[in-house]
Amino acid sequence: MNGEMSVLFDVNEWFKELGKQFNDIVVIGGNHDRTLGKPDMIAYKLFTNAIYLENSSIRINDKLIWGCPDTPWNFPTMANYFAFGKTRDKMGFKGMPKDVDILVTHTPPYGILDLLAEGSSEPNTHIGDKKLLELVMKYKPELNVFGHIHEGYGVYENEHTVFVNASVVNEKYNLVNEPVVMYI
Repeated sequence: MNGEMSVLFDVNEWFKELGKQFNDIVVIGGNHDRTLGKPDMIAYKLFTNAIYLENSSIRINDKLIWGCPDTPWNFPTMANYFAFGKTRDKMGFKGMPKDVDILVTHTPPYGILDLLAEGSSEPNTHIGDKKLLELVMKYKPELNVFGHIHEGYGVYENEHTVFVNASVVNEKYNLVNEPVVMYI
């Protein structure tokens, strides 16, 4: 639940196995990855079998991929507790290239596969990020993959972008969803 070093080692070994099927594996952190999210940590260097993006990009097969682990919270105490947490007014997605083809974000854009479930702290509330929605509508990437709102699992398309909430767990952290594989 906190991205401990031992878990990161295990994930890297899993990426090694996946590398037998896939040429490139791209990964970002998320709000539970506290080991990755500490400013002075270099835990991301453990990923020798995947490409780790943190407000950075890479070009693969002529597609520009940009990744961002930042997660918006309504309250400063929540933003400070979780990894990569920011208050909503501090979200900005600085460095996102205008010509991005594939956007890998931890948080969803506002109103897209971001509805909280019954029984949550704010049931039936869209909790994605409005600034991210604005940038996605402006830059029109082909694909935006995210997963922070577990109960939003699924795929949605508009005229320019395919949105994938790839969370494999539900709101109770039960492993219930199939992994989403995207070929580029």
